[in-house]
Amino acid sequence: MAAEQAAAEGGSAAMETDPTGSEPPVSPVLSPEPGSGQIKFRVVFKSVVHEVVFGLDQTIGELKAHLEGKTGCPASVQKLSFKGPVKDDSQTLKERKFTPKCKVLLIGPTAEDLLQQASMAGPVVESDPLPGAVVREPTVAWCEQAIHRKVLDKGIPPDVEMGYMPLDGPEPVPTVPLVLFDYSGKIRLSFKMAEQMLVIGTKERTRQVPLSSIYDCKSEPIAEHPAYHIMAMQLGPTEKSIKFFYWVPAQYVKSIINLFGK
Repeated sequence: MAAEQAAAEGGSAAMETDPTGSEPPVSPVLSPEPGSGQIKFRVVFKSVVHEVVFGLDQTIGELKAHLEGKTGCPASVQKLSFKGPVKDDSQTLKERKFTPKCKVLLIGPTAEDLLQQASMAGPVVESDPLPGAVVREPTVAWCEQAIHRKVLDKGIPPDVEMGYMPLDGPEPVPTVPLVLFDYSGKIRLSFKMAEQMLVIGTKERTRQVPLSSIYDCKSEPIAEHPAYHIMAMQLGPTEKSIKFFYWVPAQYVKSIINLFGK
C-alpha cells in the first residue's frame, strides 16, 4: 500500500513540474531527444535560446513555420543566419549543412511588434502641393541631406581605417573594434560573434545590442568618398531607433549587412 502511495505521489509530482506542457527557452533535461534523421540545435532570438529538434531532410521553410510557433516571429519576415544568411527556403537542413549543437541566429519582429509599427505609422494622407510650392524629389541620397552634411563636411577623420573598394568580394566582419563616427563624435563598433552582440562604445558609455534585436541595416556610399559609407541600423521596432554611423570602410559593408540576412 505504501509503495502504491509513493508511486502515486511520484507521478503527481512529475505532472506538477510542468502543468502547461510548455517548453522553457533552454532546458536540456526536458527537451525531446532527436530521433533517426534528426538533430538538436539552438536558435537565438531576442537574447533567448530555443532548443530545436528537427529533421535533416526537412526544409528551411518548414523550420521557419516551426519557429513561428516557438517565437511569435512570422515565418514570412524571418531572417536566419548560420555561417551567413540562409536565403533559400527550399533547401533542407542537410543541404544547408546544419549540424548537431550548432547555433542559428533568428532576426525579425514578432507579430506584436508588427502591429505596434502599423499603429504608430498611422494613415497616409496625400494632398496636392500649394500653388508656388517647391516640390522636391522624395528620395535624396543621404550624403546630400543637410543633417548628414554636418558630419561629412568635416572631412575624413584621421582615426578611421582606410577604406577601399574590394575587388575579390567583401572583407569579413572585423574582429577588432571599428572606429567610426556618429552625430556626437567618435565611437567604436565591435561585433562579438560568439556572444551574438554588437557593442557600441563612446567616451561616456558602452551599449550592448543583441544582433537578433537589430531590425534592419542599410548603407549608402558617400558620393565624394566612395570608399566609405553611411550606415543606418534600426536597433528597435520603430524608426525612432535608427542610428547612423559615418565613415564605414566599404570593404566591410556587405559582410556587416549580411549579418542581418540582407
